[in-house]
Amino acid sequence: KKIRNEIKKGIKNKNIKEIPERKKAIQECINNLCSGDIAIIAGKGHETGQIIGEDNLPFDDVEQASISVAALEDFA
Repeated sequence: KKIRNEIKKGIKNKNIKEIPERKKAIQECINNLCSGDIAIIAGKGHETGQIIGEDNLPFDDVEQASISVAALEDFA
């Protein structure tokens, strides 16, 4: 939350939607893309884990984005 708050300080357009859970944020982003849009999933790069408190939980942005895109294709 501290990192998200720091990022929000630098955003001029305050019309933003904050989704704390990374998986849900990626899904929401991809689900709301329109033709010609570009999604940037930043902050973790090559990491395959997400540190929450003292726990390092398995999580891969690329894998999650692929799952979200595949779900859209299945829906279409």
